[in-house]
Amino acid sequence: MRRRLYTLKSRDEATAALGSDSRRNIASQSALSGGVSVAEAVSLEPGQIRFEFFVSGEGSDYIANAFKELLNSDYQEIPFFGVTNETEFDGYYVPESGSTRPLDAQVVGEIHRINAVLSEAGTKASHLRSLQTTPADVANDFGNDQTRELALPSAASNSKWFDPDSESWTSATPTATRTTQFGDVDVFDPADAPTTKTELLYDLPYDQAGRTDTRVWDSRGVSKLDADSNVQWAKVFVPSHEFAGEIIVENGLVRLTMDDAAQTITAATWDAGNSEWSTVSLGTSDWDLVDVDLTHIGPVAVEAQLLFEDSASGDQHTQNMRLSRGATDVLFTNPSNEPTTTPSGLITLLGPIASTSIESAQESLGLRERWQVRR
Repeated sequence: MRRRLYTLKSRDEATAALGSDSRRNIASQSALSGGVSVAEAVSLEPGQIRFEFFVSGEGSDYIANAFKELLNSDYQEIPFFGVTNETEFDGYYVPESGSTRPLDAQVVGEIHRINAVLSEAGTKASHLRSLQTTPADVANDFGNDQTRELALPSAASNSKWFDPDSESWTSATPTATRTTQFGDVDVFDPADAPTTKTELLYDLPYDQAGRTDTRVWDSRGVSKLDADSNVQWAKVFVPSHEFAGEIIVENGLVRLTMDDAAQTITAATWDAGNSEWSTVSLGTSDWDLVDVDLTHIGPVAVEAQLLFEDSASGDQHTQNMRLSRGATDVLFTNPSNEPTTTPSGLITLLGPIASTSIESAQESLGLRERWQVRR
């Protein structure tokens, strides 16, 4: 049987330990100069489980690193469950720590052991997923629309607007449905919510988690699929990831491919009719992308600060970027410390893929206990 931690899979036959008993967890710390890892014992706290397993074969290096990043990321309350059958450990967990090490220093890249400590956060029976918002006006020079959107996987059910102050709720109705690469999303208008503090609550099967979320890839300098349709790109979960190839940010509807070494940025949108990515022609401009600084990677939004330079004048300008789940465009805004408005040439370059809204929902994903929603 396979188990899945958010979007990453492991096999039972590769599992070394899984449980919440009193045995000690072994966490490894890699030496700064590389080489063999140093191991130390870590005691489990109440409510924690230990999960140790192996990954092996081609690509095990970057697969193991993806697990390590996820376990040490800002991702909170992620599902851990059996893919084919329910298990006693199915539920939502907060990653507490994670480390990887080669099983044998002589076979680096072949077999890796992953050590994980997870803290229980709840289950589908005890909690609902909660999409929380902190709406704000933003300095967007690409337009002046006052629109905000929230998106849920269409596989979600029982969606409702919940006011945590009054602990009251009303049913939520989507305004549109969009087809992403890996499933449909339903779009909701936050203006329909009773207050700005209102959360959008919903049920979601564990196996639907992550399918329509935002994601970041490291192209590793290769095509996404090999000749056998195996994914060659590496999943990225932390902004500090050392990229070996292009930085790809996408949500199944929009894809940005950025390479600050080559000073390029390209865009594509998902063509649901033909089930393929369609290139978006960005505007002709003297402005080049010279630096990408990822600032947040999460399930409902990816954020970065991008530095552009005018090749003709040498002028530079910074833009904050945010791509949200279900969005059909990218929100580019001026940072608070950016002294100038967005240059016209930069607006020309990014305009074909830029959001025109001066408002942002600034959504984040969490859990809400079911007892709080009962009438």
